[in-house]
Amino acid sequence: MSCRSKDINLRVKLMSIFRLSLILQFMIALIFGAQSSFAEGQSILSMPKFSLEYSGSVNALEEERPRLYSHVLGASVGTNINGFAFVDVGIEASFISVGQEIEKNNDNPSLTDVHFDIAKQIVLNRRNAMTLAAYLALPTSEESRFEAYRAYLLNSIGLTTQIYKSHYDLSNTIAYGYLNNSFEVSPVSLESNPDHSIEYQLTNKFSFYRYARAIIGGGVKLQHYLNNESQIHWNESLALGYERDSWHTFLSFSNGSYDDQNRYDLWFIDQFRQVISLKVGYDF
Repeated sequence: MSCRSKDINLRVKLMSIFRLSLILQFMIALIFGAQSSFAEGQSILSMPKFSLEYSGSVNALEEERPRLYSHVLGASVGTNINGFAFVDVGIEASFISVGQEIEKNNDNPSLTDVHFDIAKQIVLNRRNAMTLAAYLALPTSEESRFEAYRAYLLNSIGLTTQIYKSHYDLSNTIAYGYLNNSFEVSPVSLESNPDHSIEYQLTNKFSFYRYARAIIGGGVKLQHYLNNESQIHWNESLALGYERDSWHTFLSFSNGSYDDQNRYDLWFIDQFRQVISLKVGYDF
């Protein structure tokens, strides 16, 4: 058997394993949630939680004038499985504006990828909590269909420690991502497509004046490509925000070569950016 055939078989096996891990996480959540609910005579699912969020961002390193601004309006619905785990599904609509004018073409505005999330928090003691999470994005956006990727799966485990009362939390997160591609070479960049990645993220969250928040973070990602090359990417970010009742708003600055959010942006790969963004959201 050739090395190429062995590599293809290995990728197929790895994808199958991580698909199975995602299914198992959902099944475990449903089984344990159902057992607890039936024992207490309660409903398995809690009342659904709906969320709306708008974000606008610009790359400060862009030299062209007028600047390009990215706008995203997202909606999601989630529910707790009897307090055992939180399951969420969401989708976003995005559009680009050039200066103060909205760019007019068939792909603007457009829908982004549909994503599914499941997260389970385990309280270890008074100061420490562990979070297990899985994220699955399906190719519903125009960009993803053009790149012809099939799915993106991210599994993560994080540890959050309360350093000083409720004012300072420190989080360490390790994540493994897999992007299932149709093409070995991207039709956009004409370079090898990524497949596997391992990421470490450090986050410092400060809470003060009751509702004010400051978040300082940084991360590093080891990205593997289908041509068997690997690259190291990094990211650092600062965010100032306000959270009260169902509202939240954050002004953030991100500096680096990959997106540190819980999503996969094919148009951000291998591009160094300094992104300034504003987010406003409401939960109901």
